[in-house]
Amino acid sequence: MEIVTKKTNLNMNRMTDQKSENFVIEADVIIPDIKPDILNTITTSGMVCLYKKEMNQNKLRFDGTLQTYIMYLADEEEGKVRGLQTNLDFTESMEFEEIEPNASCEVEVKVKSIECKILNGRKVRVKAILEASSTIYQNENVEVIESLEEVANIQKMAIPTKISSLVGEGNTKIFAKDTFMIDNADDLAEILKAEMKLINHDYKVSYHKVLLKADLMVKILYLTEDKRMKTIENRIPVMGFVDIQDVKEEDFCDVRYETRNVILKPNPVEEHSIYVECELEAELKIYHNAQVELIQDLYSTEKKLAYQSKQIRVLERTEPVKEKFTLQEKQRIEELVGQNIYDAKVTTRLNEVEKMNGRMETIGEVEVEFIYRGENSSSVESKKIVLPFDYTIENARIEAGSRIKSNIMVLNDQFVIETDDQIAIKIELEFSVDISNVTELNLLETIEETEEELEKHGMVIYFVKPKDTLWEIAKRFCSTVEEIKRVNQIEQEKNLKIGQKLYIPSYASKCAG
Repeated sequence: MEIVTKKTNLNMNRMTDQKSENFVIEADVIIPDIKPDILNTITTSGMVCLYKKEMNQNKLRFDGTLQTYIMYLADEEEGKVRGLQTNLDFTESMEFEEIEPNASCEVEVKVKSIECKILNGRKVRVKAILEASSTIYQNENVEVIESLEEVANIQKMAIPTKISSLVGEGNTKIFAKDTFMIDNADDLAEILKAEMKLINHDYKVSYHKVLLKADLMVKILYLTEDKRMKTIENRIPVMGFVDIQDVKEEDFCDVRYETRNVILKPNPVEEHSIYVECELEAELKIYHNAQVELIQDLYSTEKKLAYQSKQIRVLERTEPVKEKFTLQEKQRIEELVGQNIYDAKVTTRLNEVEKMNGRMETIGEVEVEFIYRGENSSSVESKKIVLPFDYTIENARIEAGSRIKSNIMVLNDQFVIETDDQIAIKIELEFSVDISNVTELNLLETIEETEEELEKHGMVIYFVKPKDTLWEIAKRFCSTVEEIKRVNQIEQEKNLKIGQKLYIPSYASKCAG
């Protein structure tokens, strides 16, 4: 006779694989005829735009472009600074053991290093090392037994488990557009370099919609017609909506942004301004964190039970752990003494990450590249410094086996030249740690009570063996945990000792197991 059960459906969006790989983009770039020959490079920077990704069997493929900015010293009498902007397209792939048809993926591509080599006055070779970090998720609908019909003499072991069930997912395109006004005294000649980053991520759930909000921080270094270098920095509000049915305010929203395309150019309509446009793709997954009593095992003290079970991997996800850390120190950099600093670009790297129960220890470095006026007042040069750091994030959810995605964002940076020619450096960083804990559990699917009666005995003496639990002992002899505790005056299971003598009441010669 099948025992009636009440079940609930959960959509398990499991992280099945995760990897990072480096790949190289290399291409020759021709200097346009309208620009002077190149004498020497000052600095090269780049932004990644990822506009396509697809999965097929065991391969993830993604297409994108690296938008590069090359600042160089022109080979002309004045020896002035000029800029060269170019896009380097790429198509790369990463192999995984297996990708199921209904899997989804996340891809993030960052610039690790970029350099420019002069081949001749009209040609340069750009070589960039990019790091691609990919995560594969697999959807699996499972039915979980919540409760059993009241049947006499059934003992069940239920474990309270936090499970993140996928409510829904979606995506939307967002266009961040604005016109940056520059000083009226500045006649814009060209853009030398640009940086973009998303900060102040937030979302709000309302009426089956998720409102996404962020700020796009844009910093542009430009050249004026009279050969002056200036910097402008501004924020563009980012906002978008995604329709998700059955989403609730208490649900957790995992949002990922990908840059699709960037346009930076002098505004042809309005003088003394720069037009900025950034196309973003926002992808989000909504999770409902439920506390579920999962029945792991059961037996009857009267009749033999027959049941089917399977192993499942449950996922628990919560809001990312975010902590701020300020790196402060003073340095005397000889090349910068008495010079004018035009720009400072800050990048971060995590070199080592060690996970252990309750905390994560990181070792990394912050690289600062200064663009400054050289000893010759008409020249511009660059100088890089590296600031090492170590930081520990403490959180009870971090385990040695946790799957963690870490990100470090530069919130603010400040460089002040003091009277003793030292530079006071203050860099505010935000660590964002996305923790996913996967637990393997035994899931019961069907349960039947047979007609086979169990042979009963009055009492048995049992000696505790290594790894024994009260549940296993009670199940083996068709007793109950409560009865064994009562007869042997045991208050807590942790008091069990190897070799301890136990009196087991209601002994049967065989039991369901």
